[in-house]
Amino acid sequence: MLKRIAAVALFVPLMGLNLFAQAQIEITDSHGKYRFEKPPERVVSLNWALSENLLELGVEPQGIADLDEFKVLSSVYDIPNSVVDVGPRLSPSLEKIKALKPEIILIGYSQRSLIRPLSNIATVIYFRNFSQRYDNAKKADERFAELAKLFQKEELAARKLVERDQKLAALKSNIASQKPWPVFWFSAPAGKGDRQLSVFGENALIVSASRKSGLSVIAPDDTDAFGVQKLSQAQIKELLPRDQATCRAVLAAPSIDELGMEPGECVFRLEYQQAFGGAMSLLHLAQSLYQGASTRLNAP
Repeated sequence: MLKRIAAVALFVPLMGLNLFAQAQIEITDSHGKYRFEKPPERVVSLNWALSENLLELGVEPQGIADLDEFKVLSSVYDIPNSVVDVGPRLSPSLEKIKALKPEIILIGYSQRSLIRPLSNIATVIYFRNFSQRYDNAKKADERFAELAKLFQKEELAARKLVERDQKLAALKSNIASQKPWPVFWFSAPAGKGDRQLSVFGENALIVSASRKSGLSVIAPDDTDAFGVQKLSQAQIKELLPRDQATCRAVLAAPSIDELGMEPGECVFRLEYQQAFGGAMSLLHLAQSLYQGASTRLNAP
């Protein structure tokens, strides 16, 4: 009888430990696995793509890097005044971050050199959002789902992804019902004094958004981590089809006067303020492209 009681007494705490282990939250970032007993309540985000994902999940961070600029560029997120600007994304204020007493700090590839000093403040979760080694659009969905696990918002994240894809499908159907569209290509200024253009290639989010919308796109294959390649005007002419009408959308151009248009060329400035690289960026980019292209193509 005593042996049976002892066995039961031993089983109860072991069962408790097993239940505790099952209750833990486990996520995987670009470095490995992390376990949490409960969703973190205090978060600082130094990466805009991750900040976008947090806001989509209804998670209010205590701090965001370059917050003032983020607010200017964002047109879909209502960010509370209580959120603190912790300084530039590449050189945030460690003092401001520490004062917010975060449980976790979210960083991207450009902040990886800060892992050691940030680790003295809180647990650092590092996601490399863009790379030549993987599909950037697919990885954006994976990062979104991983953050949803951390905050126990998996159902919300899954529903948002389904709704996004439904909206993209509806947009594709709408485009297909209209008159034939030209072949699109996307560029950005390469830099002051640079005669080349940064052309968006196959692994760029804007190209993925366009293809999901059913639009024809010309895009180079050999690109950097963001899906961009610098090309000269001669190389661009070789890339573009000669038997099809084309239209160029320019991202990050200061004004319509600085697009560098050729006579008779179809060009428009793409407004994409709310796309930072999160999972919902695909929808924001597709909608912005549709609106901009429709306005340009229907102009007298």
